[in-house]
Order: sequence, then C-alpha cells, then structure tokens
Amino acid sequence: MARILVCADGYFRYFSPVALEPYIESFINVLARHGNIVMPYIAKDFESSKSWKRKLISHKAVSEVKKFDPEIVFAFNNSFDTSFFKSFNCPVFIVASDSPIYWKNKDYLKRYSDLYSVLYFNDDMRDVLLNEYKIPFNRQYVIPYSTDIKSNSLIEQDKQISFIGNFYNPSTWMFNYLFSNLKSMSDDNKLKLRHLFISFIDELNLHHSKTQKALEIYKQIISLLGRDLGYEQCISRAFEMLTSEKRIELLSSLKDLDLNIYTWDQNLNCVANFYTLFKKCFYNAIYTTQANQEIYNSSIISLSMPHAQVNTGFSWRVCDIMASNSLLIANPTDDLFKLFGGIIPTYKTSNELRDKCLYYLNNELERKEIVNTCNRLIDKNHRYENVFAIVENITGIKLLYVSDPTTIKEFSRVERRKQNYLKDSNNG
Repeated sequence: MARILVCADGYFRYFSPVALEPYIESFINVLARHGNIVMPYIAKDFESSKSWKRKLISHKAVSEVKKFDPEIVFAFNNSFDTSFFKSFNCPVFIVASDSPIYWKNKDYLKRYSDLYSVLYFNDDMRDVLLNEYKIPFNRQYVIPYSTDIKSNSLIEQDKQISFIGNFYNPSTWMFNYLFSNLKSMSDDNKLKLRHLFISFIDELNLHHSKTQKALEIYKQIISLLGRDLGYEQCISRAFEMLTSEKRIELLSSLKDLDLNIYTWDQNLNCVANFYTLFKKCFYNAIYTTQANQEIYNSSIISLSMPHAQVNTGFSWRVCDIMASNSLLIANPTDDLFKLFGGIIPTYKTSNELRDKCLYYLNNELERKEIVNTCNRLIDKNHRYENVFAIVENITGIKLLYVSDPTTIKEFSRVERRKQNYLKDSNNG
C-alpha cells in the first residue's frame, strides 16, 4: 500500500468541515478503497486571519506530513502549503482540475518546476505549461475524465431537469472595486475606462484565455485608475462574470419547466434579480458524491453549463451525469466530441437547450438508449481506476488492489474540527 498526500483548496469547506468537492472526495475515497493510506490536506482547513496562528498551524501540519512521509503527492490545481516540500522527496503531480488561471502558488511553480509533473484531461494547456511554467512535455500526462457515481434504476425520477453548479458572483470585486472611484473621475476618463474595460472583456471572451493584447489593455486600465488590481485576479473575475451571464441566460429559457437548481448561498445574490429563476433554486448545498448521485439519479435530464474560459475540455460533472440514470445535455466542446462522438445531446443557444430538453422529455425510449450507452462508456474508460492505472505505469508505485479498504488519515486539526462539528450536529 502507498502513503499518499492529496492536496486541494477545498472550496466547499466554506459550508462544512466535512464538505468536499465530489471529484476530490471520490479521488481520495477510491485510493483508500484500494487499500492505500491517504492523508488529505485541504487548504481551507488551515486558513487563519492571524499571521502568528497561521504560522503555528502550518508548522504543525508540516510536522505531521514529515511523520507521514508520503510516497506520492497529488496537488489539485497546485493547492498546498509550500513548506511541505521540505518534508519529503517523492513524485509530485499537479492534477489540473481547472485552467491554470485558477491555480495556486504560481510563483512557486515557476521557481521549482523541476519538482513537478502534471496530470490533465486535455492537452489544451500543453504549451502554456511549457512556455510559462517550464514543465516539459515528458512530464505532462493526459488522464481520462473520471467519476465514482453509480446509476440506480430503482430510484424514482421525480425531477424533470436538474442543474447542480455555480453562478459565480464576481460583482463585489469586479464592480465595487474596479469602479469604486467613478465619482472622482472626469467624464473623459469615465469614457476611457468604459472603453478599456469592454475591450478587455471582449478580448478574453474571444480567445477564452489571457492574451498579450489583454495584458496591454489591463496596463492602460491600472494606469487610468492609479492602482494595480492584480492581473490574475482581474482575469479570473472577468471569466466568472461572463460565465454567470451565460448560465443565467440558458437556465432562464427553462424557467417555466420543472427546473431544479442546486447552488450555494453566495450564488443567490447573483440570481436574486431574476425572480422566476430564483424560485427554481434550492438552498441546501449539494457537495458530497452521494448527494450528487441522488440528485442525478432522480432527474430525467441533468445539465452541464459552459465556462467562459474553456472551449475544449469539460466539467467533471459531465462524467458524473453520464454514470447516472439521467440524460446529460451539455454545451459542446472539442473533448466532448472527441471522447463521445455525437452521443451526447448538445446546445449552443438557449433556444436549442429548451428544444432539446422538451424533445427528450417526450421521447423516453431514445433518452434511455443514450443513458445506457453513456453508462457503458463510463464503466469502460472513465472510472478512477483508469486514472490510477496510468499513474502506476508512470511511477511504478502500486495504487490499485493493494489491500483491504483503509480509513482516511486526517490531520489532527481536521480530526478535531470534524468531531466537534459532528458532536454539535447531533446535539442540535
């Protein structure tokens, strides 16, 4: 059995100390199910606003990692405590679950690129990793999109259409900060800022990535404002704004149908101005693999929505839905067609999305045939076992079928937080 450190940002830890994104949760659980000793480092568990406390927490975490002595490290989006690298000497794989735009520790990656290999789902970031981060092609590996969700034909499908996901809410930063001093600006400068901002967004939207032209426009924006907003953060928030706009448009086309939206509290602010869509939202956070599985299996149709920064790969939710009882209807991407041909019904516009949903709601036999085909494809090529077989070949470290299932080895801080949370929940 291998000792494995899995590092991730853990966005869902905002909701609960036991919450974790289903893709990462499944990644960890499958490794443990095959008998490996897995220690998850979830960055949100170790955050602190007080610097001295942060240093103490980090020091204790480093000591525990050193004692654990991992044989291999997986770091989702390069999220980890950089001090860990002084405590081990083993293969380190970045798992690129998002575009490098959203990665952590980018400066560290550039300085110590020789320590890393990268696992990604498609090679659209191949040249970026070489040119920007100096990671050669022979340390970049393509892995299959994967899921641990299972279909269950005994579950009643009592929902017509479901969407689990994010609307994003970039306005707090993008507008409150970017346009915070409009009152003190001259009319000419307001017009310049408006033109520059629109040009910046249009350039990103056209290329789905940052470009040299976008950087030049950004430099003009900060010169006009008199302060640097942070280029990477501005890029990230711009794509969130574009994604939010598109998702609201698409879902609004289904608002008169039995549409069920499962999102998170900070997203509700984003749809509050669209009351008929707001009424379709549920407020309970769906963050576990089991909860996702239950929603998808009980839905006739489940949706995958576009990301503004992506035009090649697709969300990990695609395989989750394909593994369930639900029919996936998705935005088209190169990888979707490359891997699954024309099997998956796709849409480009809100009218197309509505038409596809209505068609498959009324054509049960055709819908079920597609679902069964998707289930077979997932079982053959898109389970986590497919991923870990590739890593075994790369590293020579045995990861599959090594022993009986093991329990997850938690950091002491995390174990205490979880126990207290569960105790309080039971008392409540």
